[in-house]
Formats: sequence, structure tokens, C-alpha cells
Amino acid sequence: MWRRISAKLFLLCLVFLTGSVALIGALSYQWTQRQMEEREIAHAQQLLGKIEQNLDLYFLLMQNVLHGIYYSAETWNGDFDVARRELSNLYSVNGSYTHDIYLIKPDLSIVGSTVLSRVFDDPLLDRKIWYDRALASRWTPIVSEPYLSQYSGWTVTMLQQIPWPDGPIVAALDMNLREVEERLFQVSRQDALHVSIVDARGEIVAGANAEADFERMGERTFRIGNVTSQEVASSQLQAIPATMSDGTSSLIILKRMEKFNWVVNTVVSEKWLQQSFYKLRGYYLALIGFGLILSLIVSLLISRYIRNPVYYLIRKMNLVQQGDLNVQIANNRRDEFGELASNFDSMLEQVRHLITDLNKSEAMKRMLEIQVLQSQINPHFLYNTLGSISIAVKLDKSEKVDLIIAALISIFEYGISDISDKVLLRDEIRNVKEYLFITGIRYNRVFELQEQIPEELSDAPVLRMILQPVVENALFHGYAGGKIEGEIRIVASIRGGKLVIEVADTGVGIPPNKLEKLLDHAEESTTGYRKRIGLFNIDQRIKLTCGAEYGVELDSAPDKGTIVRLSLPYHPKNA
Repeated sequence: MWRRISAKLFLLCLVFLTGSVALIGALSYQWTQRQMEEREIAHAQQLLGKIEQNLDLYFLLMQNVLHGIYYSAETWNGDFDVARRELSNLYSVNGSYTHDIYLIKPDLSIVGSTVLSRVFDDPLLDRKIWYDRALASRWTPIVSEPYLSQYSGWTVTMLQQIPWPDGPIVAALDMNLREVEERLFQVSRQDALHVSIVDARGEIVAGANAEADFERMGERTFRIGNVTSQEVASSQLQAIPATMSDGTSSLIILKRMEKFNWVVNTVVSEKWLQQSFYKLRGYYLALIGFGLILSLIVSLLISRYIRNPVYYLIRKMNLVQQGDLNVQIANNRRDEFGELASNFDSMLEQVRHLITDLNKSEAMKRMLEIQVLQSQINPHFLYNTLGSISIAVKLDKSEKVDLIIAALISIFEYGISDISDKVLLRDEIRNVKEYLFITGIRYNRVFELQEQIPEELSDAPVLRMILQPVVENALFHGYAGGKIEGEIRIVASIRGGKLVIEVADTGVGIPPNKLEKLLDHAEESTTGYRKRIGLFNIDQRIKLTCGAEYGVELDSAPDKGTIVRLSLPYHPKNA
């Protein structure tokens, strides 16, 4: 069933249409999935941008407070009591954003705005590093790293040098980090995103999220999946991939706050995206299922539309195959099938005329080709025989001249007959003997002929002049042009209904690389100006006369000799 073109066409259309729908669905799903992921990343980046704006605003607010202290300090005339009252007023206005506002004296004691800073105003050596940095910064406020204050808790301090009659001192403002966290939570989506801030050491400043696979590693350090807070702080990338404990993937989006030397980060979790992908996947699977049904219907219609005219053509062509060349296939279709049928009718008409002309031309061609092959053989015999006569005269063997001429006359009488005529095998053997007689005189050598021919095959019909050129090649190639003596063995037998004649020598043999080329017309050997009669000539004569299944085969091995095997039709007399 599946060998029929209609079935193959149906399967091809079904696979193509279904594959197209599936491919488009898969690509659309991947594109939509990628768009959703990019949208979540863009949302996270927008979120971090908004947090950056809020922190910048917070920084400017704190900076303005310090600038206000800077310009008000000139009116305090070095009176710390006045300074304490002014700082209290500033704290009452900005208390929601700060833990404390105070001045750091050269002895590292403080003048504060809150009750705690008034009580705990003793000098602390921990303030020296920030005190010195603030004095060195002069006009620009500096921000400390997060630290644990004894009265503000975990805090960050902003400091700026201010003028004082006895020399510059430092105004300090402790940030309210809880307020910073509140601002973070106001802009974050708790169902999908987490926002936190870490300092340059990887310690958390604000924010935490257990839903983002958040794990404490220390008091102020944490891990999100396989990524630590230290890696977040030290990374120069804008995003870090993370693998959560349940094997899902997440992306940690980073934004560096240069003013604070902080890194704000948020987590885009795969879990939230998978919920959306699950619904999206169901939609696309339904779409592919609908496309499969539609593809099935369309494939059936297409295969049916093409199947009917194809089967019609097949039925008509089967009649032609059976020999009926008078079939008419043309129909009323005006598409490609109608054009094909019309052209086929025209072709059949031409075939009928060509067959008639071909039968005539093939018969003439075969006759001319056989005559051309024969025209190569007759001059060849004459050349060799005249050479033998010349050699006999030079060797003072004049008594042999008559015998040579007699043998030559016998060969020519045998060879000048119509080459298309068939002769008996015994006549071919006799002609070979005449040739060996002439050649033996020419080279002054003895070439013994061994015959293994059953009596019933002696009268088998064979083509005229097919053995003598093979024997000549055996002498020329196998026995070095007659310089080496040896025997020629001719064996006839019936194999597979064919008459097989083997001409064998025990000469030098043929190298394997040349053996397969001997039946190639382009490889026929040439000696001087005279072209030898190659095995190609004999092979072509047999095929032209008897058919392509007959011809010449070779079997040879170096230093062991060569066997030339001729296969011919055989028809017993009593058959």
C-alpha cells in the first residue's frame, strides 16, 4: 500500500503540513517564552532603576541635611548647646529617615540630637577612621560601610566636614536602614521578585527573601541558590545565573550604586515563569492538535486529487507496456496531467515510426561494424605472413617458402569469406594450426598446440576468425613475441548452456593493474606504427553478433600464464 504514489503523497503532505504546524507552534512557543523572560528581566531592571532613583533621592535628602548643618554652623559661634538645639530641630523634621544627627568633636566625643546620643556621648576610637576621612574629603560628604552602632543598631553613617572656630569638625547622620527596607518592599513584587542591597564586602544592608531560596551564611551574609552575597558584591556583570536547591534556575539582576558603593539585586525566579509557561504550553498543544487534524484533511484531498489521474495514466501505460502502441491517453483535463497525456500520445506516435526506422538502421549498423572489424584482421595476417616469408629466405629455408605460401593461401581463403558466416569449431582449429606453422618458421621456434575438444563439440558453430587473434596475442605477449617457446592449449566445454572455449598459455602472464584494461578499446596496445588486433575487437564481434550476455573474459597471474575465455551460444543438433 505504501509503495503507491498516492499513499506516499498523502504521507508527504501530512508530514509536511503537520511538521509545519508543529514547527511554527514550537517557534512561536519559544518566541513567546523568550519574550516573557525578557519582559521579566526588563521589569526587574526597571525595578532596580526605580530603587536607584529612590536611593538617590534619599542620598540627596541626607546630603541636604548635612549641607544645612554646614551653613548653619557659622551662626552657632562655637556654642555646642546651640548646636545641640539646632540638631534636635533637624532630627524632629527628618526623624523618619534618620536614627540620629550629631557632631563629632576632635576628641571623638559627640554632640547629638537624641536622648541616647546625649547619654552615650563619650569618645569612641571606632569613629576615628570616618572622622579622618570626612576631614580629608572637605566639601564632599562620604558614606560609611554598614556597621553595628551601640545606640542606632545596624546603620550606615553619612559624614561631612563643617567649619568651627577651633578648627573643622565633622557632622554625622545615621541612616534609618529600616526605612530603606520599607522603600524596597514598596516597589518589589513579593510573588516573583526579591530586592536586597549588599555592600562591597557582601554583607546585607537591607532586604531579605526566603522565597528566593535565601539562606543565611552568617549574621549579615547570605546565599541565593548557589550564589553567595560576596559573589554578588564582587561581580561586574549585570546578571548572574543561579541554581536553586530544587534544581530550578533563576537569574540575579544586579545594579551598582556608585554613590554608596552598594549593589542592589533582585531575583527573577523560574518558578513564577513556569506557571505562565504551563498555561502557554497547553494553548500551543491544542493549536498543534488542531493543525494535525487540518493537515490530515488537506492531505487526503490533495492525494485524492492527484491519485485519480495518475491511476488512469498507469492503466493506459500498462497497455503500452504489454505491446499495444495504439493506446490513446488524451483526456479533457486542462492541467499538467492533461498536457502529460497529450504529450505521451505524441510520443507514442513518434515511437511507432522510430521503431520501424530503428529496425532497419540497426541491421545495417551491425553489418557495417562487423565489416570494419574484419577489415582490421585481413591486412594484419598478410603483414605477419609476409614477414615470415622474409625470415625464411634470410635463414636459407627456401624450401619452406612454398609451405608458407600454401598456408597463407589457406588462411586467406578461410578469412576472406563473409565474416558474418559461422564456421565449425574444427575449421577454426585448423586455421590456428596454419597460423602456428607460419609463426614457428618466422621465429624458428616450436609452439605446440594442445587440443581438449570433445568430438560432439568439434562441429559446434562458432564465429569465423575468433581464435587466431587470441593465439597471436598469446605468442606476442605471453611468449615475448615468439622469443620463448611454449604450448598453446585450447579447451572447449559446455557451461550454463553456453559454449565456452578457453585459449591458455604458460607465459609471463598479465599484471593485475593491466588485466582489467585489456577489454578497453582505449587501451589496445600499439607496436611501432602497427596496431595489434586487441581482445576488444573479438569481444565486440561476439556481442554484436550473439548478444550482450556473450563475450570475452580474462584470467591471468604473473609468471603463471593467461587464460582467454570465449563464451558463445550453443545449440545441440538434436535439440
